[in-house]
Amino acid sequence: MWGHQQEERKAHQAKKESIAVNEYLLVSGGLNDEWSVSVRRGHCLRRKKPEFVHDCNCSLCRKSGAIWGYFSSAGVAISGETISFVRRDKQDPRVELHACKTCAVTVYFKFTPSIIAQNPMLDQIGVNTSLFSLGELKGIEMRFPDGENWSGLGAFEYRRAPIMM
Repeated sequence: MWGHQQEERKAHQAKKESIAVNEYLLVSGGLNDEWSVSVRRGHCLRRKKPEFVHDCNCSLCRKSGAIWGYFSSAGVAISGETISFVRRDKQDPRVELHACKTCAVTVYFKFTPSIIAQNPMLDQIGVNTSLFSLGELKGIEMRFPDGENWSGLGAFEYRRAPIMM
């Protein structure tokens, strides 16, 4: 049994290394690495990082423990099973959160179909960058939107000045 587990781990590690060569592996997790999120490198072969991340203080972000980095949906590869959650306290929720099916950590969000129908050009996925290593976030600006006091319409205010990670 032990030898079989070692072989599985080696195969899994080799798979991770091959992903890292072709894609920028951002995070994987669950009790046995059941899911992963990676951002594909562009045609210029540079690794893609978010321009900035949001540390929002709204109840959803605060309770999920997320610090969101934003990517185009075409540039994100997500594998593994997740469970989804849509707020029931909002008449027209904007996002659908996805968490690891095994450990329930928040992994990413995508916009709901009704929000995409209202904004057809909206092509974005929010990835929970609090799951990344700090080294992967070095040099990225962290912004602090005041989601707690945001009406849900228009731009939101920021509760403090941004910092560089």
